[in-house]
Amino acid sequence: MSTIGIEWSFYIDSLSFILSAVLLFFIPGKMRIETSDNVEKESERKPGFWAQFNEGFSFIKKQPKIITGLVILSAMILVLQICDSQFAILMREIPNQPIMLLGWLMAGSGLGMALAAIYLNKKVFHSPLLPLALASGVVGIGYILCASFIHLPVIIVMISYPLLGIIVGFFCAIGFIQFNVLAQKTTPNHFTGRVFGTIGSITTLAAVIGMVSGGVISELFGAIFTFILAGSLLVLVGIIVYIGRSRFEGGDQIAESDSGTHSKAQG
Repeated sequence: MSTIGIEWSFYIDSLSFILSAVLLFFIPGKMRIETSDNVEKESERKPGFWAQFNEGFSFIKKQPKIITGLVILSAMILVLQICDSQFAILMREIPNQPIMLLGWLMAGSGLGMALAAIYLNKKVFHSPLLPLALASGVVGIGYILCASFIHLPVIIVMISYPLLGIIVGFFCAIGFIQFNVLAQKTTPNHFTGRVFGTIGSITTLAAVIGMVSGGVISELFGAIFTFILAGSLLVLVGIIVYIGRSRFEGGDQIAESDSGTHSKAQG
């Protein structure tokens, strides 16, 4: 966006969706003809959404590590949606509103996520909740600093925002990846679909609440207050989990995946 402009960014984004749709036609597969009898039998065998959700949530709430990690993940997604939806409003506080800044911020975030993936390829965490707590705290501090730096000289903002993007992106990826590894290692294979379906439903709800509440809070109290409030929430969650992580990590069983995909990650 910062190099090719907003208009071409939209064109490229649109073309990527069109290309994705075209590529779907080349995926090999079998055509399935369903009769009414097959549909009825399948509907009888397959439980409904709420039944699967309840089964998945019943398993999750018995696993202290997963339920704690899910709280952190949901809080992070909530805050990400609150703040990301209000970045354009926050940047109105900057004199002359440099349009390229948002592009550099997004690029920094993407770079941070890529660096996190490389870092986690060789890193082993002996405490599964430690990286989640650190991710929550650092991301929260990052958003607080975004609001705090907004009235500094423009040159400082132009330098600090991409750096904050790298840091926030790095720790966001740490939190997301580590939670998925933790959930996969703790969940038995036959429960994976229901558990991850429940996790997806809860995090989607957090994202929707974040998008809606971000605009409301910003309209009532301003974008700067919104960022500080949301960031403080994440810092508080991170501190609580960090202090009580030894208690939150006890009492569940690790169900290793047969594939051994994440054998390097410590449960």
